[in-house]
Amino acid sequence: MRRVVRGLLLLAIAGLIARLLVSGQMALYMSPAFDPLTATTGVVLAAMGAHELWSAVRGQPILAAGRHGSSADEALSYLLVLVPVGLGLLTAPRALDPNALGGQDAARVVVAYSTTPAGGTVGPPLQPIRDVADLFNYLRTAGEGGVGQPVHLVGMVARGDSLSADQFVLLRYSIVHCVADAQPLGLLVQMPDLRSGSSGSIWVEIDGTLASTERGGAHLVSVIASRVAATSEPPDPYLQTF
Repeated sequence: MRRVVRGLLLLAIAGLIARLLVSGQMALYMSPAFDPLTATTGVVLAAMGAHELWSAVRGQPILAAGRHGSSADEALSYLLVLVPVGLGLLTAPRALDPNALGGQDAARVVVAYSTTPAGGTVGPPLQPIRDVADLFNYLRTAGEGGVGQPVHLVGMVARGDSLSADQFVLLRYSIVHCVADAQPLGLLVQMPDLRSGSSGSIWVEIDGTLASTERGGAHLVSVIASRVAATSEPPDPYLQTF
């Protein structure tokens, strides 16, 4: 019986990994860079589970090393594995949202321009930058010299007590390995025309131009928005940092 339970738990974990990878929801937990390693882990767990069930069918005894501990300890170990696996299989994961700031003023996570001058003069490209990650890469070279660059960005709306009525923070989270190391990154968005299509949506897309706003001695990376519209959550909501 023990082999059957262990085999089923191993197969359940492998099934959860497969479900998250196939559905694309693994990106809500871990960086896609680890997908090959995660898939390999799932295959190994599935093989181990199949071996346990096959051994149970053949009636092979459990090695003595596997008999240590009381039945209560063993049942608790199974429960500790079963609960998160069950939750993972029965519930839909969600990306971190502005609530994960824990009440912190969203203005505190707005990125500032580097005080180090850019290596050279960089003129705004003809085409708008169409991703927050690409914008940050551009700013590493252009710095504050990129002011005026057209952008088309997607992110979450975050508010703060220190922001005026025509401002909000376009929020994204950056991860290195998994959600546990997520860090919030924000851009200050200014809307001269308050009539927008966001309608209180968490995720929005904005068109506008890159700007600089001085606050507290720092020059904050800002966007003067010409359009704000509600949009759906992207398949990979986290920025990847390496």
